[in-house]
Amino acid sequence: LLRCAWAINAILPEPVDPQPGVVVDGERPGDDFNRRADFGALLTHHGWSLAHDGANQHWCRPGKTNSTSATLKEGVLYVFSSNAAPFEPTRAYSPFAAYALLEHHGDFQAAATELRRSGYGAAPQAIGDVDLSGLLPASNPLLTFDLQTFAETPEREIAWLWPGVIPRGMLSLIGGKQGLGKSFLICDLAARVSAGKPMPDGTSHPPGKVLLLAREDDASCVLLPRLRAANADLSRVSWSVFANTATGSSIDLAAHVHLLVEATATHAFDLIVVDTFAAFAPAGTDANAAQDVRLLLDALTRLARQTGAAVLVVAHLRKTGQGDGDPMDAIAGSAQMTAGVRVATLLDKGMQDGDRWFRVVKSNLGRINENGWTWRFHWGDPFTEGVSDMPRIVWAQAGDEYDGLEANRQSGTTTVDTRAIQDAITEVLGKGPRSLRAASDLVHATARKTQPRLRKADVELAIEDLVESGDVVEAWEGPRGTRMVGLTGSQVVVEDVEDKALRLARENPHLTVRELRALVGCKKDTAMQAMREVRATTKDGSP
Repeated sequence: LLRCAWAINAILPEPVDPQPGVVVDGERPGDDFNRRADFGALLTHHGWSLAHDGANQHWCRPGKTNSTSATLKEGVLYVFSSNAAPFEPTRAYSPFAAYALLEHHGDFQAAATELRRSGYGAAPQAIGDVDLSGLLPASNPLLTFDLQTFAETPEREIAWLWPGVIPRGMLSLIGGKQGLGKSFLICDLAARVSAGKPMPDGTSHPPGKVLLLAREDDASCVLLPRLRAANADLSRVSWSVFANTATGSSIDLAAHVHLLVEATATHAFDLIVVDTFAAFAPAGTDANAAQDVRLLLDALTRLARQTGAAVLVVAHLRKTGQGDGDPMDAIAGSAQMTAGVRVATLLDKGMQDGDRWFRVVKSNLGRINENGWTWRFHWGDPFTEGVSDMPRIVWAQAGDEYDGLEANRQSGTTTVDTRAIQDAITEVLGKGPRSLRAASDLVHATARKTQPRLRKADVELAIEDLVESGDVVEAWEGPRGTRMVGLTGSQVVVEDVEDKALRLARENPHLTVRELRALVGCKKDTAMQAMREVRATTKDGSP
């Protein structure tokens, strides 16, 4: 290889400052730092304090006293706190990893370069002036992993922004169809957090700061009026489309989540809303591919863990709607969308016209409130509150009618009261018998005026129950096997068109085909067949 290279007759000028050859041996700066560094001194320099000394040291993060935020044992720092940025909870760190995070914002290359300047790492040895890096075997550093007993693990309580619904330091999700008011809901929550107003269940909290990452709704003409109508503290609510300030182009959130970590640490955001997941997914993301979905979810999880903020992701439902099965299947995208969050909530239509139903459908952190809450839009009184074109949200606890509604939907049982169905059936069938299909359609359209969540399957099931009871509705077989339904006593025998044509032809054998067709209202072939049968019978001498 060298002889071939020397055979090239092109003469290149010597560099002004030739670089040294490739390092083929010697200890790396990071490995040397792991061996010689005073980990405790590094932590103390950045505001950490030693809470308990010994073989397994307990350390307390900056801004907190008399508690355990991490343990230090045999040169490995294991972090428990979700508010110990830039560290993530339930993660282990070597001295070099901690140094890179604390001193160089996670840039390991810059950290290694600085340590080399400080004398860490063995002096490199150069090989000639030829770069043979491509021929040298890659170094395989010794990997270690975190290992602790539960006896050494301090217990940490879950911190909540909204107890049972939105956890701090974790990822949660809101799913809902387009047009139901998810953006209004987000603005209402942002207003409650920023102004310190109680949550819909009455739990109180101090005022906090909110960051709205929104690429679908305009900040000035959509979000701002909604926040103002919800009485938000606008000085505590920030927004961003996460774009490059120099070029205006969108920034890949998954690849540059560290920018959000730094901004959250600087501004102390309590709630970060990503509206919507699809709007911030990297270019080329397949929403149905688990690996693509996990890429952004993992980045948002790191954001929540490193900052301790509550990160709330907004997602749409599938185009086919919610369906009749598990509500978790209704959220658009891969199953990883719901598997990757700790708490998932769903926004749906309520039982009454204009109501919205908001409830928790998944929680890895505790008991689920199956009934949830309802809300509706409210326009203020122009005489007492001033004229406004923007409504606000008024909340209420979901009533008894929502008790077990989701379980009934999944099991396929009817979710409406028989009396309501009976009233609708009486109104529809009071005008005369109909086919089961036509009756179901009309009853469904009538009853949905007062019960928006009523399904056609519920109506058909209720009609069959009433038919079996025999008190209100009866059913019979109509023409061509059609199942007919009507009020009790309304059953009529409907003559088949062929039978009617034959009967009238026998009663009026002198009719022409055209006259018989007009009298019966049948096709020409049906009338001709009836006349042929009658004339054949007459020729045979039959009565």
